[in-house]
Amino acid sequence: MARFTSNQWAIAEVLTNTEVLGVSDNTQSLFLDFGLRTESGKLSLKQAIYKLNKEDAHDNMRRLVSLKDGVVHVFCHDTDIGKGQSEYFIDELTHGLLYDEVVSAFGEEKVAITKTKKEVKEVKGEKTAEQLMMEAMQLMTKGAKGEVDIESVTAIVKEEIRIASIPKVHRIEVKLPKEEEVKKLGMQHYLFKDVLESVADDSYVLLKGDAGSGKTYGAVQVAKALGLDYRIFSFTNEISLGRCIGYMDAMGKYVKTAIREMYEDGGLLILDEFDAMNPNVAVSLNNMLSGDEYTFPDKVVSKHTDFKVIACTNTFGNGADKDYSSRNKLDKATLDRFDEKFEWGYDEELEVAIFGNTDATKAVLAIRKNAKNLGITITPRRTKAVNKMVIRGVKLKVAVERAILNEYKSDQQRAMTEGVKLS
Repeated sequence: MARFTSNQWAIAEVLTNTEVLGVSDNTQSLFLDFGLRTESGKLSLKQAIYKLNKEDAHDNMRRLVSLKDGVVHVFCHDTDIGKGQSEYFIDELTHGLLYDEVVSAFGEEKVAITKTKKEVKEVKGEKTAEQLMMEAMQLMTKGAKGEVDIESVTAIVKEEIRIASIPKVHRIEVKLPKEEEVKKLGMQHYLFKDVLESVADDSYVLLKGDAGSGKTYGAVQVAKALGLDYRIFSFTNEISLGRCIGYMDAMGKYVKTAIREMYEDGGLLILDEFDAMNPNVAVSLNNMLSGDEYTFPDKVVSKHTDFKVIACTNTFGNGADKDYSSRNKLDKATLDRFDEKFEWGYDEELEVAIFGNTDATKAVLAIRKNAKNLGITITPRRTKAVNKMVIRGVKLKVAVERAILNEYKSDQQRAMTEGVKLS
């Protein structure tokens, strides 16, 4: 492979959050910043790509990228060749989400609109499709004799089509009172802004969505956006009231829980699998969610002004269904404690932006559509799993079989893959 030279290098995360993590005008400084090498030794591209591949966490994937001559070059791991080195190949990007992020990181300005206090706004691009088409129309009528500038019009229309093809993901920025720094939260679920505003407005929120739709992750991001501490408390039918609110041990000492901690000290309490809890325990917690104080086993505690709640469920508390057989029917009084309830569906635009508009992603989305008619749920975790296997060299058909199909009967497999391209 010919030597690649450039003075614009970056490390980018390309799986969970597509963003540029750091830039430099040379690779060695970049490798040093990310702990890939020490001060005493240089690193080749083969060694750096080997290290990046080995250090990939389950929920992200980092790539070495370079911007050169208007093209983003992505250095991808191919095979390990021993002695801490990997062969690699280079993907060239001229459009798409990663392309936009890299170009922006090297100096292109973008307009960010934010609000203060407990409000948020999506970050908008520089020009809308309507503005671009208006420019095209103006150019078509430009000139004394009404000549049409075909090349300019064509360029504008192509750009408009490119923008329209980019997944319409929601990028969020937040500015809190008494804080100068704007928090950039990156890509988020299409309902994230609404949920964030609800929690900031002291509403108790319930998020209902299928497994793998990112409810709990979204709740954690809400806490981080608002600068709140948070705790996740997961329920099953066997969780007792004592496990929820604490209890006195054999020595007469109170054992505190995450629920008590958030109620007393403030923060976001994330009640995960809330519809899997014992309905009688839920009723016992009603006063905590509605009153200004609650009687814990050791004393009466006043509710902190920053005590906030998000419950994550697979149902709206109506009991078990064909997909979620262990869910319980919750008392109406319990459900009434939640001011706002959201149907947190799969965000396929975000899914494409995270995992890429790859053949693997297209296949999983097509299978999901077929599976829905069978009453089968295919979560975004399957999209992630199939893409990861394909990236490491597994054939798409095999990856789909391992991640999705093998647990189902042959007739279900045929129905789910009908019309789906797997080769």
